[in-house]
Amino acid sequence: MKTVGDRIRHARQQAKLSQKALARRAGVGTSTIGSLECGRSNSTTLLIPIAKALSVNPSWLSTGKGDPKAGHVSSGAYAQADNIEELAQQIADKGIAEIAQLIGLIMECQATKKRP
Repeated sequence: MKTVGDRIRHARQQAKLSQKALARRAGVGTSTIGSLECGRSNSTTLLIPIAKALSVNPSWLSTGKGDPKAGHVSSGAYAQADNIEELAQQIADKGIAEIAQLIGLIMECQATKKRP
């Protein structure tokens, strides 16, 4: 992958995210992601939030050198967020079937808790 845009597109596709979903996670406009991916923009000021949203190493995203996942949790985490809103958005991006499954699991956990 020769360009920043190529690496963003690759990491986004690996994460199974649309440009819109990535933009939401990174707190940038959808057009920003599109511009970066197609090479119309080479802005490096947005690479940190984009790298965080993709769970990739910002240095790799910028230069293409090193391990893309170095320093990041990549053990199949379902969702990783700094706040409840971000977590909700990540889960919403998963799709209705996975949301329903997650709700079912949460309800099972609540039902098995010991009640005083």
